[in-house]
Amino acid sequence: MVAKVWQNADGNSFEQVYNLLKNKLVISRPMLRVVIKLLTYGKLLLLEDREESKDKGIRVGRNSNLSSGPKVSVVVVNYNGLRFLPKLLDSLQNQTYRNFEIIVVDNNSSDDSVKFIKNNYPKVAVVRLRKNYGYCQANNVGITCSKGQYIFFLNPDICLELDCLEHLVFTIRQRTDLAAVVPKIKLMDLPGFINGIGNYVPASGWGSDSFIGYVDINDFKNFSQQVEVFSACFGAALISRAALSKIGVLDKSFRFYYEDSDWSVRARLAGYKIVSNPRAVVYHAFNASMNKLDYHFKLKYLVANRLRFAWKNLSFRTALSFSRNYLREDLRNFLGSVRRRNLAMVLAYLLGWGKFAFSLPITFLKRRAIQSQRKDGLTDKQLLALLPNKFYKPLVDGCSRPILNSWAIRSVYWHLDGLKASSSELLDSSETLLKKRTMSN
Repeated sequence: MVAKVWQNADGNSFEQVYNLLKNKLVISRPMLRVVIKLLTYGKLLLLEDREESKDKGIRVGRNSNLSSGPKVSVVVVNYNGLRFLPKLLDSLQNQTYRNFEIIVVDNNSSDDSVKFIKNNYPKVAVVRLRKNYGYCQANNVGITCSKGQYIFFLNPDICLELDCLEHLVFTIRQRTDLAAVVPKIKLMDLPGFINGIGNYVPASGWGSDSFIGYVDINDFKNFSQQVEVFSACFGAALISRAALSKIGVLDKSFRFYYEDSDWSVRARLAGYKIVSNPRAVVYHAFNASMNKLDYHFKLKYLVANRLRFAWKNLSFRTALSFSRNYLREDLRNFLGSVRRRNLAMVLAYLLGWGKFAFSLPITFLKRRAIQSQRKDGLTDKQLLALLPNKFYKPLVDGCSRPILNSWAIRSVYWHLDGLKASSSELLDSSETLLKKRTMSN
């Protein structure tokens, strides 16, 4: 249904689209209004008589030369990310907030990333590691080399709107109890869709970016208002050095996956808060870097690290509950892999649980230190209260592509009265023509 609306919209008004489709689809006028409005919010359709929103990376901030604020250290961990670095570094150099340094920690790339940075961005500090130490350890090296009052973790496949850092610094300076502030992360190839606003670790399933795959609509308060989030996503997050001094750096045993949720929950256990600022916007080439890694290699870390996360940070009762769910899921997938004779998957699950079992002694030592810092009276129920409810499930398919279909509209978007009201107001005019926009992906 949504595809047919999109295909028939080009150059037509609302009434013309309705007349074209009414004999082909069972679709009401209110439903058609909502579908067209979602497609315009998702930047898959344009309203020709209205000015198109500004392109990503060029929005003007409140002040074009903010250089008197606290110093920020931007830490970028790079591994063969040469194709992304120009867009990232250009968007950083053009930030309205000016008092920052850029540190690129290179995990022994083989694609001339280091040479490119030195030749084209001489003010960027480059720390080249002699081997690939993984995401956590490389970030910790960047922290050690940094001088800023705040540390801004960024993935190389990110592009920032020009006032992004300005908004983040403004927010984190307002309160001493903030460990981190996260921006609104949008998909680079589909800039009308959310990649994440923080992330979370559920009691079953894998950890996920919050609201991944959702159309960016202001009716969701998380997309337009500052809210507290379960965890920061370190693909783009501004961290307080004061919190780092108390909580410690990233746990390098995670290597990658769940390391940001682990640090965030440790901070929250100690009484800190993590909030979003959706006015700070970045764009992410989702999975562009991690897709290079073999899935079975990633799977063993996913299996081990979600168990480590639970046993380090949650009470015994909650950790046991999480682990029972994880065991059922992994056992079901493991047996399915055995039946299909997928030996690589079988081995990945065995190695994942083996890595977790081998790490148990040190995990429990870390657990003792973490739980000793738990704020008096803070229960797991309060800690997990920020997990998205079942209504706000991820809206992506198995390849992490956003889903916008009749099921998603009826179950997620249809209840938004503001969406239906604005749709009626904007689309009742027969003079408003629609223009189909073809995205790069």
